Amino acid sequence: MKDDLLMLNLFPEVPTNTYSSRNEIIFVIDRSGSMHGEKIESARATLLLFLKSLPLGCLFNIVSFGSSFSVLFKKARRTRGVVYSEATLREACQLQAAMKADMGGTEILAPLKDIYDKPPIPGYS
Repeated sequence: MKDDLLMLNLFPEVPTNTYSSRNEIIFVIDRSGSMHGEKIESARATLLLFLKSLPLGCLFNIVSFGSSFSVLFKKARRTRGVVYSEATLREACQLQAAMKADMGGTEILAPLKDIYDKPPIPGYS
């Protein structure tokens, strides 16, 4: 190997009495043509890691974008996310497994406007 390499893992200890599952997590995934190949594979792997790490009871959603955008849980129209459960994780993993860099150009403004146009849910970070 011609380059030096360093790997660092940090495992912070978060006291359980300071932790809350009342969070809302929105994953915004670039699926434009420029993400073809290794980039989309890396994005898919990272998304899967984060999906499997979410706490039960939090709210989440996945927004994919390119020239247009799509929202996984469209039924969450008045809110930005749905409750994380085995069923919603299964649906998210199906999308994650099928993701391709097939959504055209890179237009991120419309999905961000859609996310921020919805009011936050009281009591959720």
